[in-house]
Amino acid sequence: MKIPMTLTRMALWALVPAGLILTGCGESGTTDPDPSGSTEPRIVASATVRPLNGLILFDSVYSDGPGWLVVHRDNGANAPVVPAVIGRLHLDSGLTTESAIMLDSVVGNGEKIWLMLHEDDGIVGAWEYEGASSPDQPVTSGTAVVMVSTTIVQTDPMIVVRDQMLDNNGVAVESVASPEKAWLVFRKSESGLPGEVITSIRVDTGVDATGAQFPTEPSYSLRAGDTVWVALHRDRGAPNIFEFPGPDMPMRDVSGMAVMASFVILGPDVQSVVAVDQPIDAGAIFIDEVTSTNPGWIVLHEDDGSGAPKNDRGVGWSRVWSGRSTDVKVQIEKPITPNVRIWAVLHADNSPIGTYDFPTADLPVDQGGMGVADSFEIDQ
Repeated sequence: MKIPMTLTRMALWALVPAGLILTGCGESGTTDPDPSGSTEPRIVASATVRPLNGLILFDSVYSDGPGWLVVHRDNGANAPVVPAVIGRLHLDSGLTTESAIMLDSVVGNGEKIWLMLHEDDGIVGAWEYEGASSPDQPVTSGTAVVMVSTTIVQTDPMIVVRDQMLDNNGVAVESVASPEKAWLVFRKSESGLPGEVITSIRVDTGVDATGAQFPTEPSYSLRAGDTVWVALHRDRGAPNIFEFPGPDMPMRDVSGMAVMASFVILGPDVQSVVAVDQPIDAGAIFIDEVTSTNPGWIVLHEDDGSGAPKNDRGVGWSRVWSGRSTDVKVQIEKPITPNVRIWAVLHADNSPIGTYDFPTADLPVDQGGMGVADSFEIDQ
């Protein structure tokens, strides 16, 4: 696909000297007669390249027939690793400019790569280079292979996350670094390994702190002591849709290891409920704060006349999550007796998870022989 020189593209072009930079995807660029009149095969690239979204843009390449521009890693001795390539672009005959190569491997900050010109002398359009005697051999000019080296300048992929208590059923990631737009994918731990996906969020190129809100479905409930895995996946499929299994494969670092980390859900030292006097608002009450070791229920009970909550099903209930939850909305399920004090009581959420079953199950939480509750009055 030809890449037009849009205003955005021109702005990106200005970021580095004429040569390699990252931009949108494409296969072949503009192929025109060389205005210099030279027919020597050659590659023009700058000394450094800053990939964006897995792509590098080169300035120009001249091929005297159909060919390939390929990317090789450096072998550590100032020479390319062959026959393996980490990106390739099919070329028409002539001068090709303003074109991008999609890398299929992560490259590291400071890593040297080689751009090499190859023939396309086997099945046209099919990459067939496997070393000596195979089709699509490197192009030479005189006795030298037509190639140039450049050095990667970018952010290495990395995730930094700490053990933490859930906050409003969400978590914080201290730092995520990605060389391209990607997905940050959270999974439950199953037998010590990443298991079912909890949620996925998009992250941009570069380094940033971020957070993730977990789904409210009971099957995603996390308890104190649970381990969560978080991994980087490439975003190579449809925009804004996480497609794995599929094109959005896990991102690997330059050593070939998946970029991931794990953390543990912490429980609070003390479970608590904080409620204040308030009117009923559109049939609901809001509890300021609930801190719980495990997912549970905040249940509204009327006072029994002795300064304690009634031992009944209550007048309203709402799910709460492990950790800290604020502004918990509780819908009123039955009429409240006028001028009676209300207790907000923390209940467990026992099997079946996600269904309020008191008094047969989902009993009030016991903390040191005491319930976890706070009382308040309904403003008339």
